[in-house]
Amino acid sequence: MNLHGELLGGDAVNALAGDWRSLAVAQGNAFLTPEWFSAWRRHYGGGSEPAVVVVRDSGGVVGLLPLARVRRTTQFAGANLGDWFSPLAQPGRELEVAAAAAAVLVEAGHRTLVLHNVDENAEWITELMRAWPGSLVKRELYRNVVPYVPLPPSWNEFLEQRSRNFRSQIGRKERKLQRSYGMEYRLVDDPVRLRADMESFFALHNARWSGNSRQSPLAGAKVQAHHSDFAAMALERGWLRLWFLMAAGRPVAALYGWRIGHRYCYFNAGWDPAWAHASVGLVLLSHTIRSAIEEGAQEYNLLLGDEAYKSRFSTGQYTVHTVAFAPRSSPSGVAIYFDAGCRRTARALPVGVRIRLRSTLAPIMAHLPGARSQ
Repeated sequence: MNLHGELLGGDAVNALAGDWRSLAVAQGNAFLTPEWFSAWRRHYGGGSEPAVVVVRDSGGVVGLLPLARVRRTTQFAGANLGDWFSPLAQPGRELEVAAAAAAVLVEAGHRTLVLHNVDENAEWITELMRAWPGSLVKRELYRNVVPYVPLPPSWNEFLEQRSRNFRSQIGRKERKLQRSYGMEYRLVDDPVRLRADMESFFALHNARWSGNSRQSPLAGAKVQAHHSDFAAMALERGWLRLWFLMAAGRPVAALYGWRIGHRYCYFNAGWDPAWAHASVGLVLLSHTIRSAIEEGAQEYNLLLGDEAYKSRFSTGQYTVHTVAFAPRSSPSGVAIYFDAGCRRTARALPVGVRIRLRSTLAPIMAHLPGARSQ
């Protein structure tokens, strides 16, 4: 069946919202929704150019890539804030969509691609390169993991898959909080209260990061405005899962995530350090997994990062990496070589040295192809 690819920009993408959303929900990925794109465009779109590739056949939309030209590179829109990206496509048609997208991007002059946090062994990337006219430089800039939990039918079955110590610890801590502090869980469901609830979440998140030498991924007014906007749209769609653990009459921990399609996602959390002794973050995370099972979700995804607390829950992981492409011998190709070399060298350094070096070289690194700014 013949496919036709088209590159859309500006407000022309709005007409796609229904098909776009359906594909993203089927894939269970909030970072690929038109709502994520809209929030990102509102707060980060200045100086960027939407470049959404839509692929159709005679029956309608087959797939799309929600891209944008950011500085001199083309990348997934909102990749600076998101954890996991891929093309959207009808089942079994991802390779066709990638091949059609390659032709559209070349024709439109999008020569340098940076694909953030895509599956390491994704066949669609190979197909995109194969369909790309001319020779491309490909370099991996960095890699990470996305831990997840395949969810069983019941909470008891989930607990049976864990150690006796884990089961005892979770139950004991939850009971103590309930007995001593009247603990309750609250799921945000009121759009009138949402802005105040997001502010409470950000406050708890900032408290969690207090004294940490690394910068919080949610530090700054712009990134918080993006998430507040997205949370409002997610609540309207029934996706938002913003939970608070209430103790002694006030919120002491919060967890921000989504249920989209078959996947329940943990995005970030926060807690009052004065309650760290009670493991309120761990108790709340356990509760949201129980809630995900009760909702009938098939997977609880802990999203990007291999933090130790995630390993207590996850039983699998996806490996993702960020790769850059440019025509061989072009200025962009040279920049990709340099970027990859810098990152490879930095990974070999001690963590403390790496943090200081990143701060010193930030003005230079911000202009390299793989830069991600909050």
